[in-house]
Amino acid sequence: MCTLMLQACLSSSVALQVSPDGSGRAVVTSRLYEQALQYFETIFSVAPAERKTAEESMPPPSEAYLSSQFGTAVRLESTELEKTVDGVIRKTILTFPDITQVRVVASDIARSLQPVPGGHTIRFVQRERSADTTRLLIEELNPATGEIELLTAAVAGGDEADLAWTPDGTLLMARGDVVYAWRRGDAEWKQIAALDRLGLTRVSRIAVSPGGDRIALIGTS
Repeated sequence: MCTLMLQACLSSSVALQVSPDGSGRAVVTSRLYEQALQYFETIFSVAPAERKTAEESMPPPSEAYLSSQFGTAVRLESTELEKTVDGVIRKTILTFPDITQVRVVASDIARSLQPVPGGHTIRFVQRERSADTTRLLIEELNPATGEIELLTAAVAGGDEADLAWTPDGTLLMARGDVVYAWRRGDAEWKQIAALDRLGLTRVSRIAVSPGGDRIALIGTS
């Protein structure tokens, strides 16, 4: 039985079309689920006055923002927002002059990709494959410079690492029925909660409220 059943609030995909001369276009499709958004706002006690509709939560991207995300100058051709039964879909089309100028900063990354609270960097999980083993490393990207810093290895075990950052910079990770914490400068992860006391095992998702006072977990019991 699932203790919490949460559908992801947001899903995105990028389709690239490249011409022989290196120019091309990209179609970015992002979908926001209204019910999941409202549910997260409820469990994280977001004040009614601060809650946003799906439309307000997905504003049109600027050309400067898209250029920073692709790592090269792009031209915004169009962006449209469509209302659906369960939320909204934003479809953005952009073009670029040379695919070789689109910067690839990392590949073969895991599903946990998050901005640093209150900062301008992005933290993600990098897979490091060797023979029949895969090591998961938590790294931090500076989009402005392209520099990547290794923070720490993920808690051992499993082929995914689902993470959540608290407002004070503490990294939380769940593995099995245990929640671990890590802060910059720590030599190793510290166990902070044993979830088996709550009858919760095999935790696969973790999220922290903006205020840092609530944690949501998905697991089985």
